[in-house]
Amino acid sequence: MRIFYVPSTTQPVATWALLLFLLVLVSSPQSVLSLKCGDATSCDSCLNEAVPTTDAVERCTWFQDIGFCEEGCGMNGCGASICASDASTCQQCLGFDETRNQYAWSPATNECVPSCMDAPADASCFPGSTYDESICDDAGVAAPIPPGEGCQAATDCATCMMAAPASANFCTWFEDIGYCEEGCGMDGCGASFCAADASSCRQCLGLDAKNQYAWSPDTNECVASCMDAPADAACFAGTDYDESVCPAPTTCEDCLGSSGDYAWVPDADECVMSCVDAPADAACFPSSNYDAFVCLDTIGTAPLPVDAYATSSVGPRKKTASVIAALMIAAPLIYN
Repeated sequence: MRIFYVPSTTQPVATWALLLFLLVLVSSPQSVLSLKCGDATSCDSCLNEAVPTTDAVERCTWFQDIGFCEEGCGMNGCGASICASDASTCQQCLGFDETRNQYAWSPATNECVPSCMDAPADASCFPGSTYDESICDDAGVAAPIPPGEGCQAATDCATCMMAAPASANFCTWFEDIGYCEEGCGMDGCGASFCAADASSCRQCLGLDAKNQYAWSPDTNECVASCMDAPADAACFAGTDYDESVCPAPTTCEDCLGSSGDYAWVPDADECVMSCVDAPADAACFPSSNYDAFVCLDTIGTAPLPVDAYATSSVGPRKKTASVIAALMIAAPLIYN
C-alpha cells in the first residue's frame, strides 16, 4: 500500500501570519504591545506607562486642565512631564520646566495638587498660571492675609495675588484704583499678575493685564503706570494698546523664548499673537508651554549620527526586521 503525504493548506497561511506579526512587533513594538499616549486616562498612566507611537517623539506629556495625554508637544503646546504627586516642593510644583502650569500649590497642606479644587476649602491656593517666585519664598508660602478675610483686605498688588478669596476662586488687582477684587466684579476683571512680573511688552499690555499697566520701551519694563516711566520718554498704557506697540518676534526661539506671550506656527514659519490667530488645523505652540525641541529645524528628533546608528534601538530593529523579511521569502521553500 502506498501512502501519500498531503500538506495542510492552512499551515503556510498560519506561518505567513505569524511571520508578519513578528515583523510588525520587531519593527514597532510600541504600537503593538504598549499603551499609546492618547489612550492614557490619568497622569500616572500617561507618564509611567504610555509610550509615543513614533521614534520622532521623545515622551508623552500630561495636560491636567483637559485630562489629556499628548505625544510630546501638540497643538496645545507641551504638557507636564511629572505628576502633581511627584512634585515635592513649591518650586517644583509651580515651576515651568516640568509642570507647565498644570498644577497648583496648597500652602495649608504643603503639597502640590492637580488643581485648587483639590486643596482644602477656604485655604489659600496658588495655580501655576499665576506663579511668581515670591509665592515660594520661605516668608511668602503662607498667605499674609488670613483665610476668610478675602481679597479686599489686600492693599497692594503683591498681597492681592497671595490673598485667599472669601467667595471667588482668585483675586485680581485694579492698579488704577488700588483695589483687590474677588475675581471679577462690577468694574470687570482686574490683572491676574503684578506689573513687576510681566517680562515683555505683550505680557504687560496683553489681555491678562486688563489694561492695568504700562510699557516703557526705554527701560524695557512693565510699570504700574506711565507716571512710573522715565520723564520725557515714550510710554504705552494698556488702554492704548494695539499690536504695533508690541510687534511679534520673527524667529521661533524669540517667539517662544523670553520675548513674550506669543505662539509659533511651524507650517507658516510665523509668530502669532495666540493660537487663535493660527490657520485652522495647523500645529501651534504657545510660549506658555514652550519646549526647546519645538524650535528644531524639523519637528521631532534630528537624524541619528552614523556612529550612533548601530547602538540605537532603531538600527538593530531594522536589521531584525530584514532577517524576518528574508524568512518570509524563504518560508514557501520550507514546505515544497
